Amino acid sequence: MLLSPDFTRQFTVVICFILFLLIIILVLYHNTTQKIVVLTEELFKEQMKKKDFPQTDILPLFNDYESSIFVEEILNDNLIETYVLYIYFENVYGNELWLSNFNTPKNIIRRETTKSSQHSFKIKYKPNLNQLIITIPIKRLGVHSSSNKEETLDLNYSEESIIVKGIKMQKWLQIAVTINGREVDIYIDKQLRKSQLLDNIPILNNNKIIVGEAYKNANCYIGKIEYSPFILSTTELKALYLRNMKFFSIDPMLRDYIYFKNQEIKESIYDSINSPS
Repeated sequence: MLLSPDFTRQFTVVICFILFLLIIILVLYHNTTQKIVVLTEELFKEQMKKKDFPQTDILPLFNDYESSIFVEEILNDNLIETYVLYIYFENVYGNELWLSNFNTPKNIIRRETTKSSQHSFKIKYKPNLNQLIITIPIKRLGVHSSSNKEETLDLNYSEESIIVKGIKMQKWLQIAVTINGREVDIYIDKQLRKSQLLDNIPILNNNKIIVGEAYKNANCYIGKIEYSPFILSTTELKALYLRNMKFFSIDPMLRDYIYFKNQEIKESIYDSINSPS
């Protein structure tokens, strides 16, 4: 049976349109990849060295984990940057996996600014209120002295916190924080959840990025951390979401591994407290 000329023409148009869309998507993926540095690759390599570790492509932030990242690609000399995290929060409320105060914010990543590390860029999670907290160091308002006493006493800096409520549990999330001068936007799963204008210019730096904080960690897993010294558009965040989210899963053996490791830590802490001096 021969196809009619109209049907052939329509079919050709549809095929050309699909090919055009695929070309646009491929170009978008390529351009987005060029802007992005994956920070967790070295951390996963460290996990692979542990022969008993059941899963090497997911990073559990439980209790004693803390590690630093420093690569040349995260250097920038402007007031613009983007952090993208793929993260899974457990909904275990105050259970035996916690070895720290359940009511205090837990550092997921931080980038220390001053020698005292009092004012640092931080992405934190507050378990009891189910809140994401982004803290950004800023220049302190009203300090204009030419003396270096303010610098010595750490008086030149302040910080501003941005809070996002109602974080979904037991689900992989893409969390993106974009800083463009005083403008800060926070996206969750491609949707803008919070936009805030800082009181003063932020203090960004090229110091190492620290993932986790020993015995002050959020009860969560990290699938990937990405960084860019540019602002990523909503379209680019969607492209990253589509490219990454389908690959994240948690092996049940990893949960068991973490549970038993934490029990060992608890027992060692208990023994050290109760052992005779």
